[in-house]
Amino acid sequence: MSSPLDGSTVEIEGVVVGDFQTSAGLRGFFVQEEDADADLDPLTSEGIFVYDGSTPALDVHVGELVRV
Repeated sequence: MSSPLDGSTVEIEGVVVGDFQTSAGLRGFFVQEEDADADLDPLTSEGIFVYDGSTPALDVHVGELVRV
């Protein structure tokens, strides 16, 4: 199964809740929707993992609001 947005460019904004940019295994960070924007639907996710490789374009920190 693939996403209906597969192949599209999308932009998200959220709070960094886990920073694993220096982890050799993950190389990215977790972003979660702000509480005020959560939809409370248990069938949808409020977060996403952003993989940014071995040379991150953006140095993030837990608690920071980011747009990617």
